[in-house]
Amino acid sequence: MKTENRDVKSEGKVIGNIIVYIYDNFEEADKYLGLDDNGKSVALKLLNRQAIIRQMDKFRTTQEMGGLSMADIRAKAKDDPALLAKIKALLG
Repeated sequence: MKTENRDVKSEGKVIGNIIVYIYDNFEEADKYLGLDDNGKSVALKLLNRQAIIRQMDKFRTTQEMGGLSMADIRAKAKDDPALLAKIKALLG
């Protein structure tokens, strides 16, 4: 396991700095994170939750206009605020 310093941001501004733990494997993560109330690995539970979020995000992206996410649309329209406002109005 190693530690890293990370900035904590709120509304784009750094509000502090914390030390986070980076685990090398599940055994190490389980040692520090432990088990939940049902005796299941907290590390595996967190990994599965993140895997589901990523799969759902990928699906959402394919369902949006032309495969473009709102982030993609914003990036394309960032130099034209009027265009971005029109797009937002159309999307509701």
